[in-house]
Amino acid sequence: MQQTLLQIKTFLQSDSFKKYAKRFGFFVLGLIGILLIACGALSIYFNQNKAEIIAKVNHKINENINGKFHITDFHYKFLTGFPNFTLALKEVEIKDNQWQVHKHTLLKAKEIEARLNIWSLLQKEINIHKILINDAEIYIYKAENGYSNVNIFKPKKKKPETNTEKPETTIDEVNLNNVHVIIDNHLGHKLFDFDVSNLDSKVDYDDENWQTNLYLKTKINSLAFNTVHGSFAKEKMLEGNFDISYAEASQKIDIKTQKLKIGSDDFDIAAFFNIGKNNSLFGINIGTDILWRNASNLLSGNISSKLNQFDLKKPIKVNCDIRGDLNAEGDPKIVVQADIRNNELTIPDGLFTNCSFKGIFTNNFKPQNGFNDPNSAIVLKNFKGDYANIPLRIAQATIWSCYIYWDINFKTV
Repeated sequence: MQQTLLQIKTFLQSDSFKKYAKRFGFFVLGLIGILLIACGALSIYFNQNKAEIIAKVNHKINENINGKFHITDFHYKFLTGFPNFTLALKEVEIKDNQWQVHKHTLLKAKEIEARLNIWSLLQKEINIHKILINDAEIYIYKAENGYSNVNIFKPKKKKPETNTEKPETTIDEVNLNNVHVIIDNHLGHKLFDFDVSNLDSKVDYDDENWQTNLYLKTKINSLAFNTVHGSFAKEKMLEGNFDISYAEASQKIDIKTQKLKIGSDDFDIAAFFNIGKNNSLFGINIGTDILWRNASNLLSGNISSKLNQFDLKKPIKVNCDIRGDLNAEGDPKIVVQADIRNNELTIPDGLFTNCSFKGIFTNNFKPQNGFNDPNSAIVLKNFKGDYANIPLRIAQATIWSCYIYWDINFKTV
């Protein structure tokens, strides 16, 4: 071992090693110098062509919107995002043509970074590789007459198959930091409000279709499918990765996520949203193992007030299915199913031990009566448990409005 260390020491002190080390040092310094020269050249290029670059960026955005795009200031960020050319836009606002009527600004950002492809830029073209939005507010508004401020975006013109023009600019990466997002749907009485700490998405395109794996960390201020009844998961933190895809033919977004953290619990979620002009149906299916009270507190107030009359000691397997129309008034269809095994059930009048049953909540107990509070019910199936050491069996019990229906069998020991 000592002989090996001595050989290494001798080699490091040799003239040949010092010669190669010096050459390597010059090589590294040369790379750094080239990098600095390249960035400096980009800075000079930007300063000399600043007006033209901004005009092209403005034109690129304004040719795709029906509204106003405004930038207070802009500058080149030295070395940031190299080898891309990073342009920082300051105090950015996007407003639609109906802003004077509804007063909701679609986008207001302190800073937006646009990372442009250098080679395209040198050829007098704008190709945006990545967008970073920092310290911003996004407000998506839909009026009762169906008008939305996202109508600011012009529909894409379908190109003939023989068209040989260059493909439209796409954005490969999107990153949000400290962004407040509101989706305010007055037509359907729905309000979604999020404080996004971080969103990071890399998008793969296939013609008009796309897919992404998206990381999101956000606080849920409101997830209200009916603003009359309040929000789901209100004031909860949400963090996880989402697999999201969009199909142009069906104008449908599909979302899947596993082990999504909401509050202190993990959830598996599959969802779809139709975003076509004549189809706004959606569906969300949520599965988890969770404590009863934790699950109840994630639901809107009109549902949790009913479920909080009860409690279970151990975690239970729960599935929640929500289906509706984003543009329809009233509640969506909500079905919550729970599988309880060997648990302890607390009710207003006492405690059941060794308790097992299947529990179902629905807001559509009588199908002809619609999805609403008066038509909500809790159904217990194959209930068995001990009450004050007395075995109790219930084939089915239903709590609906002011009525309770049951089929009970008592079995003595």
